[in-house]
Order: sequence, then structure tokens, then C-alpha cells
Amino acid sequence: MQVRVVCSDCGYAEKVAKSRIMKRGRAPKCQLCGKPTQLPAAVRRELAALGEEEDHEVCRVCDAPLKGGVSFCAKCGTSQEGDAREKLAAAQFEFDREAEKRLGALRFQTFLRRIFGRWFW
Repeated sequence: MQVRVVCSDCGYAEKVAKSRIMKRGRAPKCQLCGKPTQLPAAVRRELAALGEEEDHEVCRVCDAPLKGGVSFCAKCGTSQEGDAREKLAAAQFEFDREAEKRLGALRFQTFLRRIFGRWFW
């Protein structure tokens, strides 16, 4: 059965399988802006009757619901506590990339000095 969901931010409407909503226990995200969509009232009541909350935590990788503050996803096994480590790794990667650029420029400059050093430097 298809259910019509509407984005709360941009107003984009689409039809989504009701089984998909019930399986994940939450509303899907908008295809245009990525914000949460609004579920029809009947579907919200049905989710509430099942004891599911709309705003519970989900896995960052596979979107499976996490139960009771668990730090690992039971479905895919990924850790959910990686925010600080991920930011540090991204910053380190960016620093390494800049260092590689500087080192490459220095190597190229050294190469040019060896070839043209007699005439220009």
C-alpha cells in the first residue's frame, strides 16, 4: 500500500510504501532537501499503537533503528560513537593533502633548479 508523505520544509510530496515506513519506524527524508517528511495521521497513530517512536535513533549506515542507547548497530555492526574520531580523521586527511601539495611543489622546484640551475639560478 502506498502512502503520500509531504516534506515539512519545501512541500514536496511523494508516495512511499507503507511497509517501508513501518519497518523503519519513522518518516522517510525528502528527496529534494533531505529534511524529514510528515506522515499522515493514520500512519502516525498506527506507529504509536505499535509502540514505535517517530524520532528514535537510527544507524548512520543502514538506517536500522537502534534500541536503548546501543553504540553498535545489530544489523550492520558499525559503531555509532565515531563523530569526534571522524572529524579528527577528516582534519588529518586535509592536512596531509595540503602537505602533499607543498612537498610536490618543492620537488618540482628542485627538479627545475637541477635542470636550469646553470642558466637561471
